[in-house]
Amino acid sequence: MRPRCLRRCYGPGNETAADVEIRCDLTLKPTDTVTRRLVFSGAAASGATLDCRGATLDGSRGTINFGKPSVLIRSTKGGADWSAPFGMTVRNCVINGALRLQRLGANGQAKEAGLSSLNADHTAHAQAAAPVRLILRSSTR
Repeated sequence: MRPRCLRRCYGPGNETAADVEIRCDLTLKPTDTVTRRLVFSGAAASGATLDCRGATLDGSRGTINFGKPSVLIRSTKGGADWSAPFGMTVRNCVINGALRLQRLGANGQAKEAGLSSLNADHTAHAQAAAPVRLILRSSTR
């Protein structure tokens, strides 16, 4: 079930897709259950607040996103530079699944992470590409 408030701020895409790209502040109703993965990408997500108000982000067995994070906050690559979200807040969520932060790809084996690791400035590059100043408050898993 997709809460009504998502209709006002999700990015364009397939209505049956497993992911929904969030580009605004999002406040859910305490009775909402969201089974689509909420994705916050790049600097466009900076400053956004996800306030579940007790709603459930459900990635449990049997849902479309089982085994994937219920919330994904990720950096995106545009040309040679990375665009990283900063100053976001996620609060009051019941998360059946996971919340994941992603910078140079999905994991340390991602192509971009591997290429970066060959450079002497890898640590600084990885830090610059990472989401920063994120607040996770009053949420449970």
